[in-house]
Amino acid sequence: MPLLAGYLVLDLTSAYLQHTTRGKEKMISKQSINSYKNEICSLIDTQYGLVTEMDEIDVELITSRRQLGICKMNKSIWYREGLLIPEYIGVNEHLLLDKHYFMGTLVHEFAHAVQGYLYPDTLTSKPRTPHGKEFRSIMKKLGYPGHSSASTRIPIQISRLMRS
Repeated sequence: MPLLAGYLVLDLTSAYLQHTTRGKEKMISKQSINSYKNEICSLIDTQYGLVTEMDEIDVELITSRRQLGICKMNKSIWYREGLLIPEYIGVNEHLLLDKHYFMGTLVHEFAHAVQGYLYPDTLTSKPRTPHGKEFRSIMKKLGYPGHSSASTRIPIQISRLMRS
């Protein structure tokens, strides 16, 4: 498995992923992850017309004890061309236990991707405001008002898995 930006990235190329949770194996459908992504991309297309840009973003599962998700931006393109383009979106594998938190985190990270296209200065200039008014406005348009940062109220079983 490749190591990317300090996270172990699980390969989504097979039809199913084997995911071990406390010794119990679960089969996670790649199709369901892609359908969540398509659902969000459709919503972004309706609100912002950025469907092509969003479709090109890979969604990967990450293992992290501290982050629920990440929207990794390509800084070399920013420095070269002034465009802030996401490399990938990562969602913590433990969130697959709860669709609500998985979808909320996926929408949150896609909102950062939209923010990179529409308001790149909020992510590159100082002071950086990744969860500022522009981000909150995007979240509201996507139907997730008030979800500007990671919730500390994630289910206890997910919290325990992230610490183990």
